[in-house]
Amino acid sequence: MSIIEIQGPKLEFELFPCPFCGATNQELRGALYKFEKVYHAIYCSSCGTYGPLSETESGAIEKWNARPENAELAAWLKKVNP
Repeated sequence: MSIIEIQGPKLEFELFPCPFCGATNQELRGALYKFEKVYHAIYCSSCGTYGPLSETESGAIEKWNARPENAELAAWLKKVNP
């Protein structure tokens, strides 16, 4: 599968920190897959993590923010990103 990344503008809405590194510098990206179908995802510029794919930009944002709340994860994120 060939992927062409299309880098989007800096986001102007609130996103949860990265679930892996706690960073808050994410970008909205689109990828062109076979049959010219574009999917969007949030990308963490710090650790390279991609969020779930969505057919819409707003869907990618909703999916990024829709992670289950985990008390241990929240405590760890506060410690590494005060």
